[in-house]
Amino acid sequence: MKTLFTIAFLMFSSLSYAADNSPSTPFFRASQKQPYHLSIGAVLFNESGHIACHHFQEIFGYKDIYILMRESMENDETPLMTLHRGLMEEFGAVAQPVAF
Repeated sequence: MKTLFTIAFLMFSSLSYAADNSPSTPFFRASQKQPYHLSIGAVLFNESGHIACHHFQEIFGYKDIYILMRESMENDETPLMTLHRGLMEEFGAVAQPVAF
């Protein structure tokens, strides 16, 4: 498998939340009690400078949308663990961060 590189990874939150507020709910998932969601995102590019992204012809009423990699943190994960898991799950890629 070819190694790709990430230029950055970031964390962001949103105000959407799950209705489930049980003890098994992941800590970083939003709930009514804690209305924030933590995700790790990355700009993934190869040696030619091509950027990996998801393309949707239509999603939620918007057309021709491109979305970069982002992955929700799970319990007992570090941001780097989430980054590596997200890259593998979303793009089948292995990469090392080069900037934060």
